[in-house]
Amino acid sequence: TAAQAQGKGQEIADKVANLQTARMEKELNLTADQASKVGRINLAEARNFQRLFSKYKAGANRQEMIKEALAINRSRESQLQKVLTPQQWQTRQANRSEQAARMMTRLMTLQLNLTEQQIPEVEQINMTAARNIQSELGRAGGQQGNIPREKLRTVVDIRPAMEERDQSLQKILTPEQWGIYEQRREEMREIMRRRLQERMRQ
Repeated sequence: TAAQAQGKGQEIADKVANLQTARMEKELNLTADQASKVGRINLAEARNFQRLFSKYKAGANRQEMIKEALAINRSRESQLQKVLTPQQWQTRQANRSEQAARMMTRLMTLQLNLTEQQIPEVEQINMTAARNIQSELGRAGGQQGNIPREKLRTVVDIRPAMEERDQSLQKILTPEQWGIYEQRREEMREIMRRRLQERMRQ
């Protein structure tokens, strides 16, 4: 039923948020007060993503879905910056590709209900893809990272990285998960690409 699906969705969202908060607590040495605030921020993002997927069917209103997903993530980043110390924020922002990959893993965990075993495996695959994409975008923009707008729009340069990522994912996902992922694949590619572009401009 719809109520059961909603309950299951919230359960997955809670799992994603709790895993993310536990990791940040360890990596950034959060205080108890910070951990509580970060937990609420992460939970809000996860639940907003869950509602977003329910709102947009795969392939429908793709650009609007991507736009809203990025806005949800930007809102989370803005809230986190207010909670973290400047040093903690700098530590977190040091690796742009890692943050983009982690965002992608959260999205995939919510959509595909990844298992505890699958999550780190999928994250490693996303990490490799994000680094490769960032490298391609960096080469496109030169050493200073001054990337022309027309170059940012192209997906040709990142296609090999995304195809390699998909091949690795197919070995880890169940047939059912892979079917769902295929329906959302273009959205997932575009979200990762745009998030990396945004981070490289910062």
